[in-house]
Amino acid sequence: MTSVTGESTTAGGVLGQPLDSREDPQLLRGEAVYVADIDLPGTAHMAILGSPVAHARILSIDTSAAERLPGVLKVATAADFTDVMPLPCIWIPGGVESHFPPHPYGLPGARPVLTGDTVRHVGDPIAVAVAETPRQAAAALAAISVEYEPLPVVTRADEALAEGAPLSRTSARASAASAAPASIHGRRRSRV
Repeated sequence: MTSVTGESTTAGGVLGQPLDSREDPQLLRGEAVYVADIDLPGTAHMAILGSPVAHARILSIDTSAAERLPGVLKVATAADFTDVMPLPCIWIPGGVESHFPPHPYGLPGARPVLTGDTVRHVGDPIAVAVAETPRQAAAALAAISVEYEPLPVVTRADEALAEGAPLSRTSARASAASAAPASIHGRRRSRV
């Protein structure tokens, strides 16, 4: 048996031995404190509006109603982040060509902070609302109006590899054929 301090009462030390959890009693009694339970004076709360569709062009975003709601401090879209560098993609598997835009620090850029033109997956972040309370931030998201133009989607890997299949990132179009695997499920795919 191992004590909470990690000292083993069996030969062989701590590795491979069960540890008593320090958190379990509070969790089981409903007394655990989570970050969301902490309410410090002056804390602002942010909520993120994600895309409800898998692939679409954003035609318009209207945040005016959200900005007028009580307690709302700021509503932001991609237009507010034009001077912000893309979020970096930290890891790309060896032997795989990156199709992400370059990042100024030599890392491949993965994506902008918020999507402003085309959503590429359900939940793709489109806007953020910052408010005095979590409920006010959620109400601001509900007041944001986004108009979408649906784009084609694929839901299976074999469909994604088919000739003419839609790509979620147009920067990948030029080298998509060379980046595709040579075979899928035992079928050979010719490289262009």
